[in-house]
Amino acid sequence: MPWKDVLDALAAIQVLCPDPTPITVETHEAGLMIAEEYRYEIYDALIAAAALQVGCKILFSEDLRDGQVIHDKLTIRNPFK
Repeated sequence: MPWKDVLDALAAIQVLCPDPTPITVETHEAGLMIAEEYRYEIYDALIAAAALQVGCKILFSEDLRDGQVIHDKLTIRNPFK
C-alpha cells in the first residue's frame, strides 16, 4: 500500500475517532485477565478491556462470542448474526 493511502486512511480514522483512549498498563493488565478468564486471544481481550475502560455496554465484533457478557458490564454482539 502506498504511504499516501496509509496517510489518507489515518486521516479518515482521526475524523471518526478524534479522541482515542490510550492503551495503558492498566488496560494491558485488564486484557490479560480477560484473556485468561474468557479464553480470548490477547488482542481481542485488549479490545474488550479498552471498551470496559471507557464504559461501553456493547461491543460489536464478529470475532468474539456473540452474547458473551464480560465482567457483568460488557455484552459482545456479532453485527452479522
